[in-house]
Amino acid sequence: MSGMGYRSLRLLYGKMQQTPFVAISLSLITGILLARYIPFNPIHIFIILFILLAIAGIQLLISTKSIHKNHHHNILTLVIFLSGICIGALRYHLVYYHYPTTHIVNYCQETPRLATIRGVIQSSPEIKISSGTFAKFDFMHEPNTRFILKITKIKKENQWQDSQGMIKVFLKRPGSFLTSGQTIEFDCWISKYKGPSNPGQFDPTDLNRSQRLLVNAFVDYPEAITILNQNYKLFNFYKIHNTIKNYAQKIIITDAIRKNKNIEAFISALLLGKREGLQENLNDIFIQSGCLHFLSISGLHVGILASFIWWITWLFHAPRWLRGMITIAFIILFICIVPVRAPILRSGIVAIVFSLAFMSRHPSHPINLLSFAAIIILLLNPIELFNAGFQLSFLVVIGLIYFTAPIQKFLLREPKTSLDRVRLHYASKRRPFALKVILKLYKYIIILLTISFIAWCTGFPLSAFHFNRVALWGIFASTLLYIPIAILLLLGCLKIFLSFLLPSLVYILDECIIVTSQFAIETATWFSILPYKQWIISDHHIVFPISFYAILLYIVLRYKQHKKTRASILLSIWLSLFIWIHAIHPKTNYPSLHTLDVGHGLCLIYQTSDGKTLCYDAGSINNFHVGQTTILPFLRAKGIGTIDAMFISHANIDHYVGIIDLCKNLNINSLYCSEKLLSNYSNKPHTATGSFISQIISLEQSIIPLNMSSYSFDNLELTRTSIKILWPPNIKLPLDISSNDHSLVLKISDQYGSILLTGDIGEIPQKWLIENRVNDLRSDIMLLPHHGSITRNLKEFTDCVNPKYIINSSRTIQPERLKKLTALLSSYTILHTFQKGAISIELHPENFKINYFNK
Repeated sequence: MSGMGYRSLRLLYGKMQQTPFVAISLSLITGILLARYIPFNPIHIFIILFILLAIAGIQLLISTKSIHKNHHHNILTLVIFLSGICIGALRYHLVYYHYPTTHIVNYCQETPRLATIRGVIQSSPEIKISSGTFAKFDFMHEPNTRFILKITKIKKENQWQDSQGMIKVFLKRPGSFLTSGQTIEFDCWISKYKGPSNPGQFDPTDLNRSQRLLVNAFVDYPEAITILNQNYKLFNFYKIHNTIKNYAQKIIITDAIRKNKNIEAFISALLLGKREGLQENLNDIFIQSGCLHFLSISGLHVGILASFIWWITWLFHAPRWLRGMITIAFIILFICIVPVRAPILRSGIVAIVFSLAFMSRHPSHPINLLSFAAIIILLLNPIELFNAGFQLSFLVVIGLIYFTAPIQKFLLREPKTSLDRVRLHYASKRRPFALKVILKLYKYIIILLTISFIAWCTGFPLSAFHFNRVALWGIFASTLLYIPIAILLLLGCLKIFLSFLLPSLVYILDECIIVTSQFAIETATWFSILPYKQWIISDHHIVFPISFYAILLYIVLRYKQHKKTRASILLSIWLSLFIWIHAIHPKTNYPSLHTLDVGHGLCLIYQTSDGKTLCYDAGSINNFHVGQTTILPFLRAKGIGTIDAMFISHANIDHYVGIIDLCKNLNINSLYCSEKLLSNYSNKPHTATGSFISQIISLEQSIIPLNMSSYSFDNLELTRTSIKILWPPNIKLPLDISSNDHSLVLKISDQYGSILLTGDIGEIPQKWLIENRVNDLRSDIMLLPHHGSITRNLKEFTDCVNPKYIINSSRTIQPERLKKLTALLSSYTILHTFQKGAISIELHPENFKINYFNK
C-alpha cells in the first residue's frame, strides 16, 4: 500500500474513533449486504455472535487490570465491529425470510387459489378510480376498494384454523359500507406478490417484505363480504392517522383552492402526500422538468418543516429543551398527516435524532448523529438499505454537511479573520434598515440555492444509476422551485397552526398559496418545454457510482486544506462521469427483438443492425398505465431515448394505450398506422380510439404521418433492414371486416433473419396472405396472431411461415386452452410472455440467442 493510501486510512480510522456510530452503522451495512448476496445458516451466525460477545466480555475484564489498554481497546473495537456484522445479517434474515408457520403466506401457491378468511380491517378503505388519458374507457378496473386486513383465521378443509399476517384486499366494486375496525369474513382469491416480468420495471419485492405485505386478496363482489363485528372502538394507528389526515385536508384544501383543479391537485400532493388526484399533464410537467421529487413527500419536506418550527421557537426565546420538544411534536404530527411511507419515517427519525442531540447540549458531530439515525432505521427495517430513497437521502445529507459551509463562504464572501468580522459588524450597524433587510434576504436565498445545488450534484450519479435518466435542466429547475415550495410548506403549517388560535385568519393565506402555486407550476412548465430535457442512460454496473463516492470521500478526508487540488480533482470526477454516461449506450452489430410482458396486449421493440429502434404496438388491457410502468422503464434500462418508427397495428386499446406516454417522454420520429384507423376514428372523439388519435395529432413534439398509402419507409434511412407491409393490401376490403382483421402485418428482415408481425389478424387475412403473398411469409420468428386465440389461428398459415420460434404475448392462458393451442402447433416452439416474462431474441448469424426475464 502506498504511503498516501496508508495515511488516508489512518486518518479515516482516527475520524471513526471520534464518530463511533459511523463504524457501527458500517458494520450493520456490511452484515446486511453479506446476508443478501451470500446464503448462510442463521444458527451459525448466532453462534459466532455469541462467541464474539463472550470475547468482548473477557476483553473488558482484562482491560481494567492491564497496562496495555490501547491494545485491548483495539481488539474490543474489532470485536464490536464483527458483532455488528452478525447482528445486521441476522436482522436481515429475520425480516426477509422468517415467517411463522401459521402465516397467511404459507397458504399461498404459485397460482391464485380460492380461500375463505376472517380478519380485522386495519386501514381505512379507499375507493380508487382510474386516472389518466383513457380512464373513462377503463371499465375493467374502476372503481375498486382497497384496504389492509389483519388475518385471524382461515378455513382449511371446512375447518377454521388460526392464521396471522397482513394482506392487501382488492374489492372490485365500491365498498362504502366498510370501515376500519370491522371484523369481516369473505371468499376471495389469494396470491403472493409477484416480482417484475420486464427489465427496468419496478420490483416491489423489497417494499412488500419490509411492510410484511406479501399476499393479495381479490374479492369480486361486495356480497361476498360478511361483517361479523362492528368494532368502531378499535384503537389503532390507522384510525388516528385517518382522523388527523382528514382534519388537515379540511383546513388546507378550502373552497378557494378547489376552484382550480390543477392547484388543488398540486397542493394535495405537496402538503398532504395525496398524488392520486394529480392531473396527468401536471405529473408529466414535473417529470420532464426533473422536479417530481417535490410532489413526493420526502426528507426535504420534513427538513423544511423542522427548520421553520425551530426558527419560530427561537424568535419567541423558548428554552432549548422546549424548542426541541415542540419541533419533535410537529414532526410527529406531520408524519400523521401524510401517508405512512418509508421516506417520511426515515426523515422523521433523522430529524428527531438531531433535535434530541440539540436538547441534550451534548456536542456531537453531525455525521455521528446521522449514523445513529441510520442504525435505528436499519435495525427496524434492514431492507431499507436497498431503497433508492434511503441511499439518496443519506448521501445528500452527507454532501450538505461537508459542502454547504465552504460554498456559502465563497458565495457570500464571509470574513476570514476575527479583525475582518469586527470591521464588518461595525459597518453593518451604519447601513440603512432597508439595505439590512435586502442583504438578509439575499443571504437566505443564497443558502437555499446552495442547498438545492449541492443536493442535485451529490445525488446525480446514484439517481442516474437507479432511474436510468437524468433531467438535464433539473438542477436549475430544482434551484428555482426550492423557494416557492418552501413557502408553500410553511404556509400550509401556518394554516393548521392558525386553525387552533385564529380560525378567521386561515382564509387570508389562501390567496398567497394560490399565487405561489401558480408560480411553481408555471416555472416547472417552462423548464419542461426546453430542448434536451432528459438524458436516457442504459443499465450500467454499480462499480462506477461506488468509485465516484469513494473518491469523493477521499477528497473530503485528505485534501480538506488543499483547495486547488480538491477543486481540480472534483472537476475531473464530474468530467469523467459525464464521459462515462455518454459512452455506455449499448452498441451491437446484430438486430434484436424484445417482446414485453404486458398482460393481454402487445409491445415489441426491434433494434435494427442499422442502429434504429422500431416499436410495434404499445398497449395492454390489464394496465392502462403500461407506458409509464412497463415500457418506458424498459427503454430507459436499454438506453433508448428515441424511437425511429412507431407502428400501430389496429384500433384496439390493448395495442395503443401506452403510446401517448411514449410520445410525451421520448423522441418519436414517425408514427405509422393503417388507413382505416385514421379514416374511421378521426371524427369520433367519444370513443377510445378517436380520443387517442385526437391526442396524437395535438402532440407538437411528434412527427406523425398518419398515412400508410405510400408503403414507403425511405425516411427511416435503413440500409441493412427491409420493412414490408403484407397486409392490408392496396385493394378495397369488405365493409364487414373487423378492426382486428385490419391489423398491420409487417415483415422485417435483414441478412441475419426475418420477423413476421401479425397483430390480431384472423381467418380472412391469413387466407388472403396464403393465396397472394405466400413467398413473403417465410420468417424465422412469428408473432402469434390475436394473443394465441385458437379460433383465429390457422395451422396452414403457420406452416407457410414455418418459423423457428413463435412468440405469444398474452396474459395467463387457461390450462385447457393452452393444451389445445400446443396441440394445434405441436411442431413449433411457442414462447409465452406470461410464462417467460419479457422475451429478448438476438438474431445472431450462427444461432439465435434467447433471453427470458423470468428464468
